[in-house]
Parts: sequence; structure tokens; C-alpha cells
Amino acid sequence: MSIEMWGARSSSTSLLVAVLLVAVSLAESTEIIVGGTKGWTTGFDYDSWLTSQNIQVRVGDTLVFKNPDPLTHTVAIVGDADSYQRCVLGGATQITPIPAGTNVTVTIPATLEGKTLYAVCTIPGHCTDMQKIHGTVLAALANSTAPPPGAMTPGPLANDADLNRYICWTTAILLIAACFWNSG
Repeated sequence: MSIEMWGARSSSTSLLVAVLLVAVSLAESTEIIVGGTKGWTTGFDYDSWLTSQNIQVRVGDTLVFKNPDPLTHTVAIVGDADSYQRCVLGGATQITPIPAGTNVTVTIPATLEGKTLYAVCTIPGHCTDMQKIHGTVLAALANSTAPPPGAMTPGPLANDADLNRYICWTTAILLIAACFWNSG
């Protein structure tokens, strides 16, 4: 009988460890749907949206470009602010087509930490119709201890990413408590 109890306790401990690993990995990076419910389309001010949502792009985050339109869009990286502002796309790199009704994900690499990411649609006329977004890439959460100097510190649950981290950690703590409660 004690062997069966050890087996049950061992499998519940393994489950707890697996859940904790998933919770920690979810808390360390964020999936950002560019444009929210609007998706990646023309005629939408993505820079204002990014600011209004209080979204901070970090190393390891995944940007999801959803194409809600019946035509193809692209997402491409341009190298500097001038090219971004004037929609000069000759130096665009990593051009990825996004067929109608599909989406493309871009994971932010560590090489962009501290730099500004400029992303645009290269379809003629789309960039000039505001289909572009830019933002400074911050350090990954696991490596950062404080906001950059001069940055405004939002409230405790300022956006969806903060709420997701809160839920993950709260769930992990409750699971640990439940395991100790049941082990006694």
C-alpha cells in the first residue's frame, strides 16, 4: 500500500514540476498580436496603438502579424528611422509574405536588445497608408531588474502580458499549496 501511495505522490510531483516549468516559460515571454483585433492592415496607426496599449516589446517576445484582409500583405524589417518614416523600402530585409487570412510570427532576437525595430508592409502604398510599426526592444524579463531610467512605471497589471504573468505565478503557487495540503 505504501508503494502505491509513493507512486501517486511521485506522479503528482512530476505534474507539479511540469506545470511550474510551463508557467515560468509563459511568464518570461509574451505573444503580441500586432494591431490587436484590427490585425495587420492599412489605414491603422500602429505606433499610437502600441503606445495606447502600454506594450513593451522585449527580447524573446513573439509578434503575430494577422492578415484580416482579402489581399496579401508583407512584414519586413527596415534598418533606420529615415527609411521607416519615408517608407523607403529598398533596404528592407526579412520580407515575409502574409497571404489573405493567415498570420506570420516574428520572435524578437537578442541582437535587437536596446535597438529600435522598424517593421513595414512592402506592398506598394501600404507603408504610406500607415501599415508600419516601430518600437525599442527591451531586455528579456528574466534579465531585467528595473525599468530603464526615465521610463514610466505602470500599475501592477498594466496590460495583458502583466495579467498573464500574474495568472501563471498565482496558479503555480496554488498548485504548490495543493500538493502540500494533499501530502499531509
